[in-house]
Parts: sequence; C-alpha cells; structure tokens
Amino acid sequence: MSENKNSKNDKEKFNELLTYLSENEDKLRVLLSGDQKLAPLVYPIKGKRSTKTVFIAEKLQCLVNEYCIDKELKIGDVMEYALIQYLNQNGYSDKLEAILKNSEVVNP
Repeated sequence: MSENKNSKNDKEKFNELLTYLSENEDKLRVLLSGDQKLAPLVYPIKGKRSTKTVFIAEKLQCLVNEYCIDKELKIGDVMEYALIQYLNQNGYSDKLEAILKNSEVVNP
C-alpha cells in the first residue's frame, strides 16, 4: 500500500514538473539554446516609469555598464530584472505576481 502511495506522489510531482516545463517552454528554449548573442530575459512591466537614484559600489557600476554595453541593454532594464529576481526569491512572489500577471518574459 505504501508503494502505491509513493508511486502516486511521484507521478503527481512528475506531472507538476511537466506542466511547469510546458508552461515555460519559450523561456527554456532561450536558456538552453546556448546562443550567446541572445540578450538576457527581461520583464516588460507596463505602466508609468519613474526614476530612482541608487548608490552602488563604483566597481559594480563599471561592471554593470560593461555588461550593458556588451549585451546592448539599458541599465534600467538590467536593474529592473535584478530587483524582480531578488524580490521573488525573498518572499515577495505573491506581490510580484500581481504586477507581472499581464506581462510576459521576452527577449528584447
């Protein structure tokens, strides 16, 4: 009986994983393509833009600038993506979901 229960749980987990992978197929194809010329993924958040001054270490600023030049990206897009990732990993996923609900991950 215990084996059937474990087998059922394994199937459910597998189905959940397959569903997740299927829902994120486009993102996975970009990530797994290995094409170095693809720009990183960004979240196009709709709405009014505002400015925010942030003080960071000069060496980090230089690295971000170099990265943006190499990848032909805007610093704001990189920072927005990084903030979303950080907030998502630190307990704000529900609030982010409300913001990103109508946005799709795209390759600029």
